[in-house]
Amino acid sequence: MTYTNRKSQLQRHTTTLLLAICGIFALTPMLSATEGLADVKFEALKLAVRDLAKTYPHEYTQGDQYLRELEKYEKLLPEISAGVKEGDSAAVEQIVALKRKILLDNPLLDFDRLLVIKRKPLGNPRRRTGDKDNDKGLGKFLGIPQQSSWQLHTMPNTTGWENEIAVLSPLKQDGKLKTLFTPENGSLINEMDLHFDAGKMMFSMPDKNKKWQIFEIDITGRNLRQLSPDDQLDVHNLDSCYLPNGNIAYISTAPFQGVPCNASVNVGMLYTMDPRRKNVRQVCFEQDHNFCPTVMPDGRILYLRWEYTDTPHVWARFLFTMNPDGTTQREYYGSGGSWRDRPKKAHQHL
Repeated sequence: MTYTNRKSQLQRHTTTLLLAICGIFALTPMLSATEGLADVKFEALKLAVRDLAKTYPHEYTQGDQYLRELEKYEKLLPEISAGVKEGDSAAVEQIVALKRKILLDNPLLDFDRLLVIKRKPLGNPRRRTGDKDNDKGLGKFLGIPQQSSWQLHTMPNTTGWENEIAVLSPLKQDGKLKTLFTPENGSLINEMDLHFDAGKMMFSMPDKNKKWQIFEIDITGRNLRQLSPDDQLDVHNLDSCYLPNGNIAYISTAPFQGVPCNASVNVGMLYTMDPRRKNVRQVCFEQDHNFCPTVMPDGRILYLRWEYTDTPHVWARFLFTMNPDGTTQREYYGSGGSWRDRPKKAHQHL
């Protein structure tokens, strides 16, 4: 069965199956009323409402009402700001609730459950600029690599985390989180991928030797098992995705190759294997990291490649595609692009 057909089959069950976007809910302190008000961009919200109403005239039917409410609050901003200074935050709470309602009413959110990684930061990730001890980013407080030239295996702290895989439902302001899987010993979990039939999922987690490995559980959070090879005690395997042919694509440090500007950091390159841990193949042979493999609707693998060339080589992350067997590797779009985060799951119009 082709990936496109399997995807269509899954979409027919969107009201009952889990559709996943790998997300992180960082449990940080609530915004103050002043911060919450500053976080509401009225002009941007009005543009979003008009665009959604134009694009989905039969589904997004409350656009005119939303615009009237936004204009009402926008005219009252001086009075609302004065009230905040006096300790009255009721109007701000109403505005923030309206913002969430406007955006969550998006017709593309046509599923009722979202698979997420819920995590509490280590310490306070909100730090002043000029913090010389943490000048390379805040990733180590949030459970992600500290800078874009690093992979998960460079993280110093992989235990002692309060994190879990959970389900958010419904996708409304009153949505509740339900725990699916909590790792032992506070192990850090990351980089989750839901199977096409929504019956199981993969994620990255350190093993007993503190090496990152690929694990799988079923959709109920049970039957934990390691998918990546367990006979290479010095190798990290991470950041995986299911392929339409039943195999798995993932990042591995098996080449034992150092990053040119930091030889102590092993390069992670793209590999494939079958579900039985057999037929392991290296499909990328780079100077530097590959990142974030995911599957496009036509079955190709979409991934990031660190192109360590030219003047801006430190930040050059180019979006590439390849066939599942590693052939026809090419840049997806443009030249000189900088991609610092995981590519979003490939949309049907990508």
